[in-house]
Amino acid sequence: MTGSLRIKLIAWFFVPTAIILVAVALVNFNSFQNVTEDLVIERDRDLTQLWAGQLAANFDNFPKVLGDVSHLLGISRQSAAEVQASLTGASPELRIFDGGVVVLDTFGIVTAAHPFRPEIVGQDWSDRDHFRQMLRFPGPVFSDVLSDGSMETEVIEVAVPITGDQSQFLGSIVGVFDLRATSISAFYSGILRLRIGNGNSFIVDGNGTVIYHDDRGQVGADFAAQLPVMQVLTGEVGAIRNRDQHGTDQVSAFSPIPGTPWALVTEESWSSLTSGSRNTQRFLLLLLALGVAVPAIVVAFGVKQVMKPVEELKRAAKEVAQGNFGQTISIHSGDEIEELATEFNLMAEQLRGSYGQLEQRVVERTKELAASELRYRALFEDSRDAIFVSSTEGKFTDVNQAALDLFGFTREEIIGSDVGARYFDPEDQVRFRRELDEAGSVVNFEEKLLKKDGTVIDCEISAILRRDEGEEGGETQVQGMIRDVTQRKRSEQELREVQEAERELAEVTARLTETGRIVTANLDVAEVYERFAEEVKKLVDFDRISVNIVDHEAGTFVFQYVSGIIQPGRHAGDILTLEGTQTGEVVKTGKPIVRQDVSVDTRFQSDQTLLDMGFRSSIVVPLRYQDRIIGVLSLRGKEKGLYGPKAQSILEQLADQIAPAVENARLYSESQRAQEDLRQAEQKYRRIFDDSKDPIFLTSREGRILDVNQAGLEVFGYETDQLIGLSVREMCEDPEDHTKLVASVNAQGSVIDYEIRLLRKDGSVADCVVSLIAQRDDQNFIVAYQGIVRDITESKLAEAAALEQTREVAVLEERNRMAREIHDTMAQGFTGIVLQMEAAEQSLETSPGDLPDHLNRARALAREGLQEARRTVWGLVPQALAQSTLDEALQEEVRRFGAEGHAKIAFTRSGKQRELPPDVQTVLLRICQESLTNIRRHAEANKVTVNLDYDAREVRLVVQDDGVGFDLPAVQIEKKGASFGLIGMRQRADLIKGQLEIDSSKNQGTVVRL
Repeated sequence: MTGSLRIKLIAWFFVPTAIILVAVALVNFNSFQNVTEDLVIERDRDLTQLWAGQLAANFDNFPKVLGDVSHLLGISRQSAAEVQASLTGASPELRIFDGGVVVLDTFGIVTAAHPFRPEIVGQDWSDRDHFRQMLRFPGPVFSDVLSDGSMETEVIEVAVPITGDQSQFLGSIVGVFDLRATSISAFYSGILRLRIGNGNSFIVDGNGTVIYHDDRGQVGADFAAQLPVMQVLTGEVGAIRNRDQHGTDQVSAFSPIPGTPWALVTEESWSSLTSGSRNTQRFLLLLLALGVAVPAIVVAFGVKQVMKPVEELKRAAKEVAQGNFGQTISIHSGDEIEELATEFNLMAEQLRGSYGQLEQRVVERTKELAASELRYRALFEDSRDAIFVSSTEGKFTDVNQAALDLFGFTREEIIGSDVGARYFDPEDQVRFRRELDEAGSVVNFEEKLLKKDGTVIDCEISAILRRDEGEEGGETQVQGMIRDVTQRKRSEQELREVQEAERELAEVTARLTETGRIVTANLDVAEVYERFAEEVKKLVDFDRISVNIVDHEAGTFVFQYVSGIIQPGRHAGDILTLEGTQTGEVVKTGKPIVRQDVSVDTRFQSDQTLLDMGFRSSIVVPLRYQDRIIGVLSLRGKEKGLYGPKAQSILEQLADQIAPAVENARLYSESQRAQEDLRQAEQKYRRIFDDSKDPIFLTSREGRILDVNQAGLEVFGYETDQLIGLSVREMCEDPEDHTKLVASVNAQGSVIDYEIRLLRKDGSVADCVVSLIAQRDDQNFIVAYQGIVRDITESKLAEAAALEQTREVAVLEERNRMAREIHDTMAQGFTGIVLQMEAAEQSLETSPGDLPDHLNRARALAREGLQEARRTVWGLVPQALAQSTLDEALQEEVRRFGAEGHAKIAFTRSGKQRELPPDVQTVLLRICQESLTNIRRHAEANKVTVNLDYDAREVRLVVQDDGVGFDLPAVQIEKKGASFGLIGMRQRADLIKGQLEIDSSKNQGTVVRL
């Protein structure tokens, strides 16, 4: 009690004063620290920003050196060999780039390097960020840290555009700095020379990778996770106080380096920055100590004098507490303590009188509590729910029988045991105690508990904190009830699983229904496959999907559709044998094949190749239509175990959806082709009918004329309305001839060159021969007759006319051949000559040194055109095919096109090369030449590819560009009769019974397939 009163007195008198003194001192101390910190941070920020600006000015020298070298050497007008030689001659100026200098052309291809590095010449650097940025905004570019595979080191690159006389972009010159250079390079020496301040400093690129660091061992490290680096990479300029990796206080200042994607960060120790203010801090702390110590001494002395009578009162109170109710005290202090002593004496007297009554009341109350305890124990033991009592230390102090049955313990085992041992997750106990301590009670707290045998049970606990008021200090206990809800939880989980399964089933069913609606509503096979693949992806994941259509008679299947990662050399439309393939196995057994790990089941031909591509799991399900397997649906994935029973079930349902759609689309396509064939046949017949020089008749079964061509009108002198409906019998000089003719046709089905005399309108007689055929319906009944009549009265004249017509056709054929050859050889040659002469004319003004090259090329084209003209006159094969193979001739055309610089061009050949007939080779070469000529004239393309593919049954030529393209129907309409190039290509294709396809649209390029 004395201690408590003394503390209160000190708190009342001394503590307020001390608090005020401490507060004033702390405010002054804190203000001093804040001002010092702000000044230091602002100083470091300004110095770092200044240094960053100086570094930017220093780095500007590197692009300037590259630009000066580019202009002085005239790289924009030099060939690759000349550029390489020029770089070697300029080595003193380029020595500052310790990683060398590289020159890229317009497409990002390395054309030269100094020092010469043959391993990178020809590499494609167009994917580098600095090259792509330069294409968008021509100007100097500083790169982030890059890996140079050939030098096995990390580098940074400075790129400057190479421009032509008209400021057009022609490429770039790139200076390289080696970050691992052992000697001080021009890059690092410039940084060290401009260094400002003490402490550490480093430079990072746009990804947070260290370019420069005072500790060279940190160069190349990833600092992107450091707070200053994260802030500066967003473009901020500033400084912050933080801790280094050793926990030491420091100030980090940061600033972006203008003109680059890099940033500068400086770090200085806080202790070194604030060393000058420490004396002031010590003085303030001394004043604080004196301000606390002096009042403390004064207060302690005063409290001691006040506490003497209080000590006497305390002693007397202890005597009374021990039962000595006659104890009294005598204090004469003349203040409140003396009054307190008087009251104490009165209290002691009253206690002595009431003590006897209190003992009697205690006996009675004890009896009442015993009865209450008996009632509580009965409820406690008879409860069906587990009830427990535990101490605040977490020990069981009492449990009922239900608790023993729940956990499987005896009373001796559980009493005194640790409550925490019954928790499956210790975090549950922490949360339970926290809620109980905060609220005083917890209701239906869910957690997992452990039985004696280790079984985990789900429980709900309701508990309260109860303080035992019957004992001194009020010991606190936890009383609670535990209910086993394991079965309820299991039922709830099963219900959730059932609901989730029903939801997933509903979603899959809806998706399957939608997929079926989409694919069956479309008759375009290609679009059916695309939409189907999109819908499959939503239900079952894959890295490659393919649909293979089977030809049972041939024992093959067509790689009809594929999307995703494709095996090298494999294309949609390829025809493969069923033997040894997954498709063949599924077609043979009619059952799906599911492989969770292909690496342990490589029974098919292409498994190893697909494993090398990263595929690990696969599933193949049959496509059935009317109980017949028409193909398979194949999915492959890079993850193991990707396709289980659920995926198989979904895919089988999807296969049932796609199979009818594929078959319907195929039948529709065949129907469309058949209708088109029929339409073309009708057009051909009508053309023959109308253009025939001989009369052609169509008559009814009764012999009345239903239709007649113009020749029939002219031969017999009638108008159309006069002849239609006229009886053939009436036109016969002898009607019996008609009767005999019809009888012969009815008996034989047709008659050829039946001689008959027919009457003209003017009454004259024409000697004719008739060829007649009967037309029958589905029941084989004759419905009409169709015939052709030839007037042999003037047979000689007709023969002469036929001979003349044959000669004219031959002349026309020869004319067309000559026209095609001239167009494909001499016209193309003249086009090349015109282009070279125009280039020569331009070079007179810009680069006279190139004039001889253009004239030589024009001369060579003229000579070549002369030779081709002679070969055309004599009907010989092209000179290119006379001197080399088709492959070599096509490669020479590609080489010439590339040398002209119109666009990047590449030639590829696939399949097994074989000898082709001369006329086929000529057509392939001419169509390639015509396609490249059209690209020169019109396409404005950047990339061109020429592919020659030898298939097992055919050869295919494909010429493709990415130019402006054209509207093919519009060209055919607008230039009808004038587009000789397209007409000539189609005529050449027809000569060898080939199929020519031209696909083009505005701004989508052009593809020519033969």
